[in-house]
Amino acid sequence: MSMGQAEATSLGNGKTNRIPQKPLNKFVKAQLLATLKRDDIKITFKAEPGVTTTTVSDSKGNPLFIYENAWDYGYYNIQVPDSTAKGKTIMIAEMDWYESDDNTNTQQQDIFNIADALHARRLELEAIEKDRKNLTPEEIQALKVLGLSK
Repeated sequence: MSMGQAEATSLGNGKTNRIPQKPLNKFVKAQLLATLKRDDIKITFKAEPGVTTTTVSDSKGNPLFIYENAWDYGYYNIQVPDSTAKGKTIMIAEMDWYESDDNTNTQQQDIFNIADALHARRLELEAIEKDRKNLTPEEIQALKVLGLSK
């Protein structure tokens, strides 16, 4: 985890505005949200002291993107694997945010929106998986007619 330093300005009344070191491009944000709607993804959540890492992978286990929430340090980022250098990632969004800032600007909110969508989709996929494990024989047969397997 590499941490940059956000440009910070006082808004008065104890509020601080921090401009993300790397704002999330709106087109890239839309693509990340579209990726979360795919049926062939897996979302894994790993919590360590001060940092949570959420990884979105395809059905083969290849990472598609990673959201890192180092809340203990006030640092958040989104990365995608670098297709030109195995084991390397490309930083597509990066910011500092502290609860004590008492302010979240729109660029910071764009990054938080991905975290919110990740959480909601992870819960949805867990519920779907639970239901998949409880299919009746008739439902399995119906899925076959639809060209799907359990």
